[in-house]
Amino acid sequence: GLTPGSFLVWPLNELSAGLRLHAARTYY
Repeated sequence: GLTPGSFLVWPLNELSAGLRLHAARTYY
């Protein structure tokens, strides 16, 4: 993922890119 917080949890982020991307929009 290329989300702002992806560097924190990139392994999970890449596995759940869709959900994490949506979550990142909420966080940021």
